[in-house]
Amino acid sequence: MGDSLKNENYSILFESVQPTSRYLINSLIFVKPVNDNGPFHCLDNIYSCLDNNETVVGIYVDLQKAFDTVDHNILLYKLYNCGVRGIAHKWFVNYLYNRKQFTSVNNAVSVLKNVTCGVPQGSVLGPLLFLIYVNDIAQAAPGVQVKLFADDTNLFLSGIDISELICRSNNCLESLNRWCIANRLHMDFYKNECYGFSHQ
Repeated sequence: MGDSLKNENYSILFESVQPTSRYLINSLIFVKPVNDNGPFHCLDNIYSCLDNNETVVGIYVDLQKAFDTVDHNILLYKLYNCGVRGIAHKWFVNYLYNRKQFTSVNNAVSVLKNVTCGVPQGSVLGPLLFLIYVNDIAQAAPGVQVKLFADDTNLFLSGIDISELICRSNNCLESLNRWCIANRLHMDFYKNECYGFSHQ
């Protein structure tokens, strides 16, 4: 590939993204990784691909108000499918439904409102319930390495042909967006980031 990833060719790479999908990838930056064997599995996989002369695309997906938009019915369905049934499932129904909240600022208190979606933040169960909610996200992107860190979702794709890799990345993001819509979550396309890792 030689000098094909220099700045003057960056726009050519970016323009090869499908016009209807261009908003999905808002930056494609190729960087040379440092020689550091960090303890993270992601890093090990990136280095392994680089050792095989592959380019790696890391897509960092931002979900808008992820903890606040969890649909209770979908979450309870997923809990049931994970084996949470009977009394335990009823406990989660009681935990999620009939919750109320209000806001208090300088002795002014808002009206009490029903909480119709979301997982309680600041709780021990909130992050765990969210991870259960998004646990099947990998099914939306078969053949793609998916890493979940609370409400951060990271996707890693690798290959030798950069054009094919960009096409796969966009297809993956479109599939992921369909999964988000089905699960009533929303990707923030302006905060999603995409990085390329290459020896070049």
